[in-house]
Amino acid sequence: MNGPSQARRVRAVLCPFCALLCDDLAVAVEGERLEVIERGCARAVSAFATPVPADPRPQVAGEPVSFKVALARAAELLRTARLPLFAGLEADLTGLRAVVALAERTGGVVDAMAGEGARAQLLAVARAGWVATTLAEARNRPDLVLLVGDSWRETAPRLFERVLLPAQRLARSPRRILQLGGAPPAEAAITHLPVPEERLGEVLAAVRALLRGRAMAPSEPACALIEALRAASYRLLVWTPATLPSPVLTLHHLTALTRELNAQGRAAGLALAASPGAATARQLLLWQAGVPDPLSFADGAPEHDPFRWSGTRLLAEGGADLLLWIDALGTRPLPVTSVPVIALVRPGCAPSPPPAVMIPVATPGLDHAGDFFRTDSVVALRARPLRTGSLPSVAEVLATLMDALARESA
Repeated sequence: MNGPSQARRVRAVLCPFCALLCDDLAVAVEGERLEVIERGCARAVSAFATPVPADPRPQVAGEPVSFKVALARAAELLRTARLPLFAGLEADLTGLRAVVALAERTGGVVDAMAGEGARAQLLAVARAGWVATTLAEARNRPDLVLLVGDSWRETAPRLFERVLLPAQRLARSPRRILQLGGAPPAEAAITHLPVPEERLGEVLAAVRALLRGRAMAPSEPACALIEALRAASYRLLVWTPATLPSPVLTLHHLTALTRELNAQGRAAGLALAASPGAATARQLLLWQAGVPDPLSFADGAPEHDPFRWSGTRLLAEGGADLLLWIDALGTRPLPVTSVPVIALVRPGCAPSPPPAVMIPVATPGLDHAGDFFRTDSVVALRARPLRTGSLPSVAEVLATLMDALARESA
């Protein structure tokens, strides 16, 4: 870009590259080139600036082909697949609707494959429930914030600025921020409680025991934490399910703490989604099928079974014979697998080894409008297009594949 002064400036831009969905960016637009000029984190700056390749043609077995040839080959693979797996799911709401429709048409499995932590979170909620909150509530109300680990920096880079210690908040009481485990924080406002990663669950279990009045000799971090929790009137616990150690055990204690702390004062949890696509897909499946991912249409009716339909397990054990990987945002690496792969990816991505079919697709929020659910699952936000591209969207590609399959069976 020759300089922001020569470009069109767009304000109040939504960033689709993490599940915070920050909507206050300013972006300079000059043709196909984009440059974040205000408020973007390092991830946003890099993602918006990623150039569109000069030759964004599809590929079949690593060789450039026309869109017509690539779509024909993809339709052939879908037509002959016994159990296709639709995964990745980094797309906007319209694209994800098309994913579910095609999975139902082909008797496939839908799984974001967001990690065992995301699965453990669902299990913990299903077994006993928890007390959750919104980003607005997290920003304005708590007087104590407990960050579990330090992965919040990577998952939600602007969390500190926009939620943990914003310039303005409704409550006038001072806010204390603790970080349990992880690397020592650079921010002076965060008090670090050093705990080895593998002991996070143990410390949380000790805190729960102390809250119940059990006599024990707690570790120094547990002692400091219980003191802070008892002194606060509104506690907020923040974690990233995808990166927690021993996620089943750790999430059991975290979700239980959100319930038990409400016996005295208020408490809530904020689970940070690994990506906007996974968060949006989960909400879509809940209202369309009544159950979250992984979801199978193999028997016609939608079926949720976290073990049987796990995409990771299906690929590892040969249960699925085709992977349709969707990453319109360019944020997810293609999983290693021996089954044929159809990859719908942001142009410029170069999976290795080359998939059976690779189709470059438009990026929602950059090339076309798109709706996403935020990490707190209560707000869907629309990302506006910033440029006019020539590539099809995920929804358009999948609609073409659906039509091809329908014509074949007619």
